[in-house]
Amino acid sequence: MIQTVPVLIANEPGKVVEAPYRIHEPIFFLLQRLACLLGLKVEDLHRHMLAIDGTMLKDVKTSLAEYRVLGNILTYEYLEKKVDSEITFRLPLGKIYRTTVHLSTRLYVLMNAIRKIEGDSALAPLLNVSGVKEVHTMERCGIGYGDDIEVMSLQCGGGPSDYRPLIPFVDVQDRSSIRRIKLSRKAPRGRLARDGINIECRCKCTPKYDVICCMDFTIVELDKTKFVCPNCNSSDKIQPVTVGLMDCRYRFMGLRESGEQYTSGWSIVKRQNEYQLFDSSKQVKWQRLLIQAQPRDERDVCIICLRTSSGIKTYDCGHPFHDECYAKVGGWCFSCKFDKQLQLAYTK
Repeated sequence: MIQTVPVLIANEPGKVVEAPYRIHEPIFFLLQRLACLLGLKVEDLHRHMLAIDGTMLKDVKTSLAEYRVLGNILTYEYLEKKVDSEITFRLPLGKIYRTTVHLSTRLYVLMNAIRKIEGDSALAPLLNVSGVKEVHTMERCGIGYGDDIEVMSLQCGGGPSDYRPLIPFVDVQDRSSIRRIKLSRKAPRGRLARDGINIECRCKCTPKYDVICCMDFTIVELDKTKFVCPNCNSSDKIQPVTVGLMDCRYRFMGLRESGEQYTSGWSIVKRQNEYQLFDSSKQVKWQRLLIQAQPRDERDVCIICLRTSSGIKTYDCGHPFHDECYAKVGGWCFSCKFDKQLQLAYTK
């Protein structure tokens, strides 16, 4: 469902923008839309962010549906890129190093300066930023004005641990395991399913059957999501085992135990009275797994303005736009950009 939300613009005191949004879409899309409404080019921004009552919404993969927006103040703020930026480095043992540098400065220049300050050759500080290399420039790494960077020490035997516990879950890559289940009004307690994502879990309070945690239309990161049993309200006795889907379009991105990457295309559950369930007996182990679901009719509107007026066409990337809206954002698709960010995060 398409709605509008009033957003205060922190950079222009007193200005309020009515921004269109879909309640279950990632906040990332609302950020891009606000930049467009203000005539900003995202590539000229170092950062832009949303806050509710002064608390920044850090995870742009989540939706506004996960926050209490009604009655609270939603604020948008942006920082434009500056040629010279003040950066704060937090060193081991609580030391702080502040400096003003040009965005074209390569990280190894800064790191060598930090090593001299540390004065201990056994400590080889590393930037705690995924994918960063010291030959990269500040701008390429997305580091800029006002950033606060943590520097970690390389201990004997290797660098900071990137270990993630493996997650036992159904093999969503095996589509032959999908079962199509008719809905029933006689389902046992804790077996209520809703449109979108339904994570089926085993809980010690209900040993005879799996309970369902309804997640609706959202993005579920299996390694980060806290599941709560609908029967006993416990989160420490519950283990997710499989996923069921209703009346939605959905996809998966993940990294298997072997390191094999898996990214599915979009699949559709069309029937409103059908529940598609992956057979929980076919368990594998995942390093990471993401499940995303959207309403089936979300593709019928322009991604930028969210209007269904005439003139919408599907571009080569597969997403719908008005020509004038596409021109406003400089001819790039922020839906494709979001997809790439998800793929980078869940296939490395």
